[in-house]
Amino acid sequence: MRGDGAALPFVEAFDAVFSAATFHWILDHDRLFASVHAALRPGGRLVAQCGGGPNLQRLLERTHALMDSPAYREHFPAWSDPWNFAYPDETRARLEHAGFTAVETWLEESPTRMPTST
Repeated sequence: MRGDGAALPFVEAFDAVFSAATFHWILDHDRLFASVHAALRPGGRLVAQCGGGPNLQRLLERTHALMDSPAYREHFPAWSDPWNFAYPDETRARLEHAGFTAVETWLEESPTRMPTST
């Protein structure tokens, strides 16, 4: 089934939801977590691995600087990032607000390293 993670058409249908590197593509995390919580049976579990926080910070800063440079600025006049790389504390708060309990969130450091040009 194909659907919108922030508007799942299920109510108390699953014992568990697992996601690998998907949630950062859904911009509205409040709706996402409420939707997932509604889809879980009481006592159900959510396990998700997500991109987060500063892991891509250097790459994104360089990308935005390039997009804003005179050579490319005209091609990105209304650019809005299509992702939401949230931090653990804000994710924990959103999950708890959606009704999840025993929430564990953390950032596994995995910075993107780019070789320097010579």
